Amino acid sequence: MKQIKQLLQLGMLLACGLLVSCSSDDELTNGNGTPLPDGEYPLMLTATMEGELTTRAAGKDTWTVGDVVGARIGIGTAGSYTIANASGALNATAPVYWQNTALATVTAWYPANARNNVNISNQSAGFAQFDYLKAEVPNSTYNQSNIALPFKHQMAKVRVTINSVNNTDLTNAEVRIFGRPSLSYSEGTVTSSAANAYIIPQPDGSNIYEALLVPQQMQGTKFISVKLNNGNTYSYTPASATDANLQANQLYSYAIDVDGVTTIDPSLSMPTLTAGTYIIDGTGKGPTTNRIVIDGNPTVILKNVNIAVEHTAIEIKKGSPIIIIDGESTVQNILLASTEANVTIQGESSNSSKLTVNSAYGEEIGHYGIPAGIGSIGYDGNGGTMSDVGNITIKNITLDVTGHQGAYNRNGGAAIGVGGGNLGSCGDITITDAVVHATGGWGAAAIGSGCIASGGQKVGNITITNTQIYATVTYSSGFGHYGAGIGLGGLAFADRIQSCGNITIISNESVATFFGAGRFKAVGSDSNTEFYKVGKASTTVHSDNQVWSGVTFNGTPLAGAGAVGYK
Repeated sequence: MKQIKQLLQLGMLLACGLLVSCSSDDELTNGNGTPLPDGEYPLMLTATMEGELTTRAAGKDTWTVGDVVGARIGIGTAGSYTIANASGALNATAPVYWQNTALATVTAWYPANARNNVNISNQSAGFAQFDYLKAEVPNSTYNQSNIALPFKHQMAKVRVTINSVNNTDLTNAEVRIFGRPSLSYSEGTVTSSAANAYIIPQPDGSNIYEALLVPQQMQGTKFISVKLNNGNTYSYTPASATDANLQANQLYSYAIDVDGVTTIDPSLSMPTLTAGTYIIDGTGKGPTTNRIVIDGNPTVILKNVNIAVEHTAIEIKKGSPIIIIDGESTVQNILLASTEANVTIQGESSNSSKLTVNSAYGEEIGHYGIPAGIGSIGYDGNGGTMSDVGNITIKNITLDVTGHQGAYNRNGGAAIGVGGGNLGSCGDITITDAVVHATGGWGAAAIGSGCIASGGQKVGNITITNTQIYATVTYSSGFGHYGAGIGLGGLAFADRIQSCGNITIISNESVATFFGAGRFKAVGSDSNTEFYKVGKASTTVHSDNQVWSGVTFNGTPLAGAGAVGYK
């Protein structure tokens, strides 16, 4: 059975509103306020509808003449009001009166009458009759001319969209959604103790299925089941606590591709991606603040996406996912969270696939850090720990990537590799058939290790094949050095070791062209400090504590392990 992939959207369901006007005040509560004469200050109601009606297709979207709304002031006696016309005018059938001048909560609900053991297991013909509404306004007072009571839906709405790029026959698909098959309702409150069972949703004729469900946590259940005419069956079980934690007045949207590819709208909240193939399509959409969390080995296709989060756009907890760049995308950090986390970032070609990776603090992984643009999170002394991470592979793209600047004019993160500040490591870095613009933070290498104030860092082998590298390193006035373009960032203490494996460059360019003007450069305030294009950091302080294995270019050594580096 194939596992369904999902798209989770926490969107507000349609809101209704009541406008309340009155000539007196509040509730029958604890005797506070001045008593009012009985029967002289009725609660006057006007009902209106608010929100986008299209978000609540087949739900309770408009008021109908004859609809009966219940209402009360505080904990007083409930009354009822009937919709008189399409504009929402209400006639009192059992009016409610203000009893005193104290502040009170005005509550209204639809429908007015309680209902027990309502069967909601078959919603194929619609679900408007199950769309229970409630509105509350605290601190209402008797002398307000109008009291607006915005209604909220007390059920959760689930939308399942079935897609096929291979023209699979989707007609008459059998879609079922797991939830409470019956409920009871009273004064806007929905309750149910029924055992979960499959509910038949309403189809709209365009491979979209919707149902209203009693709010509850669906993690670990076989939440969605699909059976096609060809006999293929699919199921989806939410793995994360946030994937299907159904709440009232919320819309949860799951986009399912029966060909094994799930298309996700980046403007919607995304589940943790563990396996399968996902297209995150931002074409024609603006920036999103919804981040991507990967915990496994999925293939994730970024199609014209701009993820503009404050911290980490893509977090890889573990696994070896493949991130494919389709078109042009921009993200804020791609960070690995453990030695079990590896990543391959690739495109169709460096001409058509472009990725920009900016860098900022990376709190989401569980600690503060000075992160690499792509790689480990780093550490800034605020109580976190440096991550040791796995291998990084980049191929067939144009990449513009920046490591975090750092703190105190030092401790910058590498653009690709290890973040700045303290202990940490990454595995091998392999770059093939790409164009890479890499800028390291203060004192860090552009590709390799960050600048560290204490501890030690380790980078595996770095292999660059048929790739144009534009490496920029930034001067650290705090430590007085530049990191190498490729290799090691700066080191502050003599009792720490910083290391890098073999650096291998294979190129169809000459050495002069590969390292030519404009391709490797240092920026900052000290033009007298040496800058190594490959190797160790420029400072001679603690140089013996920086260990590397040298660099070869098309098989020819440019600098050995005993040298500081290649200029």
